[in-house]
Amino acid sequence: MRQAIPLALGDNYQGWRMVGSTPDYLKLYQAEFADGQVFDHPFEAVVGAATGMKIGESFAARHGFAADSDDIHDSYLYTVTGVLKPTGTVLDRLIVTSVDSVQALHSGHHHDDDHDEAQAEGHDSHDAHDTHDHDEAHDHDAAHEHDAAHDHDEAHDHDAHDDKAAEEALGHQVTAVLIKTRSPIDRMNLPREINQSTDMLAAVPSLEMARLTKSLGIGKTLILALGVGFVALSALILLASLASSLAVRRYDLAVLRVLGASPGKLLLTVVAEAVLLSGVGTVIGLGVGHGVGYIAALNIDTLQGIVLPETFLQVHFLDGVLLILGLMIGVIASLIPAISAARTDIAGLLAKG
Repeated sequence: MRQAIPLALGDNYQGWRMVGSTPDYLKLYQAEFADGQVFDHPFEAVVGAATGMKIGESFAARHGFAADSDDIHDSYLYTVTGVLKPTGTVLDRLIVTSVDSVQALHSGHHHDDDHDEAQAEGHDSHDAHDTHDHDEAHDHDAAHEHDAAHDHDEAHDHDAHDDKAAEEALGHQVTAVLIKTRSPIDRMNLPREINQSTDMLAAVPSLEMARLTKSLGIGKTLILALGVGFVALSALILLASLASSLAVRRYDLAVLRVLGASPGKLLLTVVAEAVLLSGVGTVIGLGVGHGVGYIAALNIDTLQGIVLPETFLQVHFLDGVLLILGLMIGVIASLIPAISAARTDIAGLLAKG
């Protein structure tokens, strides 16, 4: 493995998910600090931009993911040490702390004891884990220890410290571990080894996304079929509207013929009416579609923290294609009424009138 980032989940504050990890988790999302710094001691936290929290603010976490949970860890207060700049990722909606903090919170350790120990020992408090757990982490991940031993650049000490922190965190019980492998072959083999040799479940994000996309493909096809059906229905409605309008105006069309209008002009009149109706309808439909997409993007950003591209209010090439398609449908739908208008029996209509 090239890198292992532990994740300890299970708590929230006012609905903001809390993640116990290492500083490498922030680097993974290329996070930048708007204010403050990364957590150095237990019960220090870095908050995302969307949380609205400030440096020095203290808070108590709630167990679970419900913002109104009654299980409050009020004996353990976190302190905000850093606020991140907006990233457009899930990191904006997270509160990130150390794995030690989450483990202490759920193992019954008192906050004051941990805080005093952190102040007495400084940064070395991260090395105060149980020796058995530390050895177990090395036995489980001998390859990771080998990787750290072969870094000869200037950042060796920093990388070794991060690797050591990750190994110590892995000695605890964590929810998940993000693993970065050294080669594509390792990326394919490691999940299989984990699934076959351990009680853990490994997943490759790219493969899982491909499966998800394939599953959603059925829904995409269904939506496309519904769209085609709606277009066909619109064409039929337009055809019925023109036919009904033509039946009412046959006498007017006969008068136009008497005044010198040719059958071709009557045909073009009906086609122009259909093109105008279909064009206006297409423009309104595109406007409504862009507006609904924009509102949906804002709601998804607010509710789920997923930032979608701000392109819903922009005009695209596809919009022009849809407009032309709408006009063509109008022309096709108007052909039967237009031909009927061009063949109007002038003498018969005037005799009846």
